[in-house]
Amino acid sequence: MKRFKLTALSLIMVIVTLCISGCGNDRSESIKETFNQVAEDHILNYPGETSYTGDLQSLGIEAENYDIPYVSDEQKLKQIDSYKKNLILLSEYDNEELNTVATLNNDAIKWFLQNQIDSEEFMYNKHKINQLWGIQVKLPDYLTNQFQINNKEDAELYISLLEQSGRVFDQLIEDSQVREEKGIIPSKYTVNSVKRQCREFALGRAINNEIYTSYVKKVEVLDSISEEEKEELYTLVEEGIKEHVFPAYQRLIDYTEELSLKASNKPSGVWDLPNDDEYYQYLLRTHTTTDLTPEEIHNLGLSEVERIKLEIEKVLQETEYKDLKIPECFDIPSEVYSGDEALAKYEQLIREMDERLPEMFDIFPEDEIVIKPVPAYRQDSISNYYSIPAIDLSTPGTYYVNLGYDHWENSMLPLAYHEGLPGHHFQLTIQVENEDIPVIRKVWYPTAYTEGWALYAEKLADEYGLYETPVQRLGYLQSELLRAGRLVVDTGLHYKRWSRDEAIDYLNGLTGWDTSREIDRYLIYPGQACSYKIGELKILELREKAKTELGNDFDIKEFHRVILENGAMPLDILEQHVCNYIESN
Repeated sequence: MKRFKLTALSLIMVIVTLCISGCGNDRSESIKETFNQVAEDHILNYPGETSYTGDLQSLGIEAENYDIPYVSDEQKLKQIDSYKKNLILLSEYDNEELNTVATLNNDAIKWFLQNQIDSEEFMYNKHKINQLWGIQVKLPDYLTNQFQINNKEDAELYISLLEQSGRVFDQLIEDSQVREEKGIIPSKYTVNSVKRQCREFALGRAINNEIYTSYVKKVEVLDSISEEEKEELYTLVEEGIKEHVFPAYQRLIDYTEELSLKASNKPSGVWDLPNDDEYYQYLLRTHTTTDLTPEEIHNLGLSEVERIKLEIEKVLQETEYKDLKIPECFDIPSEVYSGDEALAKYEQLIREMDERLPEMFDIFPEDEIVIKPVPAYRQDSISNYYSIPAIDLSTPGTYYVNLGYDHWENSMLPLAYHEGLPGHHFQLTIQVENEDIPVIRKVWYPTAYTEGWALYAEKLADEYGLYETPVQRLGYLQSELLRAGRLVVDTGLHYKRWSRDEAIDYLNGLTGWDTSREIDRYLIYPGQACSYKIGELKILELREKAKTELGNDFDIKEFHRVILENGAMPLDILEQHVCNYIESN
């Protein structure tokens, strides 16, 4: 009698075949297993993903991955092979056999898989050496902010990751050398920024390093580990930093010193890379989930800039500063906060918005937002940002505030609503908490939707009168002007071949801010900056469509529920979802 061994893939194919022949209405249930398989494959092929997602066994996901979060070129190809396999599996399901929710989930996941598959053509165009999300900032962020220590096993795993750091940094250098051979080299500015970050992080004694101090804070509260064992663990962490982490950073410093000699003095956009037009169009599609061309986005940005300027002129007429022009009008005095006072002010603004939410929503997240300062070593490379909660809710959604500079109140309001309530924390936590949304859609979420919603949240605050004075409204409009200007400068940098200085001058002239850090981000992360306005405009367009077609039956709370309850999705799928809602009323 022959014996057969079923692989995960063959088992799923059996399930699919059985369902095709006889499951009928059960197809919507059977596809959930395939969604879980997609999530498991993703986690197995994405280093460190479990620390971001949390323990997912209760959700039917068995896979775990606590590796250092660096995706090597070799690992990237494994990911793509997995995505190809899973796209075939999901394509076996006919949407006519699925219920509405299963259809939406299937379409959104297939969009993601296809988009990732399409990236293979351009995989070497992405600079691995960069100051925004390079391994030199990702490793400490992962260990200190994401990796949870709940027992001795976790504490020992942390130490093993320190021992692996040298291998990961060496892999980064090898991947960068492959790009060197292809003539793909980051700018001297980027290379030197990475070198500076490495030096700042690896200076001083190991026991003063945040990898060590955060470890001690996590371990010292665990009653399951004896004091003697804790001291032994602390010694091992100190040795791991000295023997593995610091030498790895030094090798990257040495490499960036060599690479700097080959790098251009002038940062350039996508146009300096192979297949530049096709690559930029792919990046725009990735981030905006649309097929808008660079020219269309550039012109849309110019149009939005002019519209917002006219609104600013109207607001100025309500003040004693009628003769001020852009950007001087943004210098009108406003309360300034720094340090702990800035953190406290953001907490106050978010609490005040929380009290107003029932006017706009009938759907709410359960988990509260946490506010923390950006680590000191990252203050020169990143602005305020939001970190999503783990899918198992073991770590909360966190708003990180950069205390390396002062915060003006009129700018703090839109930021609090964008990053906190009802922006990122509101939308992403609702998404994480919804058990009907497959895990893979909680791991992956399109930027156009998430950033579009956050920018819509800023506008919603304006519509409900939370910017109480003309000066506060100017702060919001300054923020909106920045997002419109991003459409112009991103396409300017990567399509129209603007220089870094040209982009800085344009955006500085709009906002009155020093936007050099913003422009550096756009150079490293092409297309992402376009997602905000594109997403917001689509949500506003859909809201107007619902208002027009539903008339007196339109309910803003119901509309927001329709937008939020099924999580982030590509904009064309969102549009179809809203149209279905309108037709059903």
